[in-house]
Amino acid sequence: KVSAALLAFELALQTSLPLQKELSVLKKVTKDDPVLDAVLSTLPPAVDEGVPTLSELQVRFPTVQAAAREAAFVPESSPGMLGHLFGSVLAAVTIKPRGLVEGGGADEVLARAAYHVERGDLAGAVVELENVGGLVGKTVKSWLGDAKGRLVVEQAVRAMNARSALLNASMV
Repeated sequence: KVSAALLAFELALQTSLPLQKELSVLKKVTKDDPVLDAVLSTLPPAVDEGVPTLSELQVRFPTVQAAAREAAFVPESSPGMLGHLFGSVLAAVTIKPRGLVEGGGADEVLARAAYHVERGDLAGAVVELENVGGLVGKTVKSWLGDAKGRLVVEQAVRAMNARSALLNASMV
């Protein structure tokens, strides 16, 4: 029962559709196992509504990166409309770094995050973006939260698969 419910949950995770049904079944069949119950309790509440897939996060990131680059160029002394216009112009006329560039500026951090995202390394992108603050941090916040949610769910699935394998092996 656990293996079947876990498989259904994993299949549903391949989309970003709501997971209420699969999660409910999984909780029902794992209620007597404290390990699986503990793992399920680590899932973010947003999992009920669905978790963006890796490909969805990859598609979204260039837009987030562009907006964050513009935010990085907004002068702190002029955060209003004029400052945003200035940031947009500067972002458009400066060369955007690419790849694993060195440096601690927002542009370099965003370039490294993009590098990781393009390669499917959400954990690497999250590490890069976690310490970005200010307007840039606010700009990437939603994407970062979704990426962290995806990572938590994937880690939980790995843990539940390991536990399920142990339960199946003990039945043999």
